[in-house]
Amino acid sequence: LQVEEGDPFLRRKFATSVFYAAHVLPRTQALAAAIVEGDVVGEISRQIFSA
Repeated sequence: LQVEEGDPFLRRKFATSVFYAAHVLPRTQALAAAIVEGDVVGEISRQIFSA
């Protein structure tokens, strides 16, 4: 597609994919490690249950 061609929905969809690739994908390894280690959930649990 040229810049001015195509369905507006497809242009927005492409913009979303560029945003995702630039902002979410670079963080996936760190997010996966945090999930596997339970750091976030563990910290919240300690805060809730120690009060």
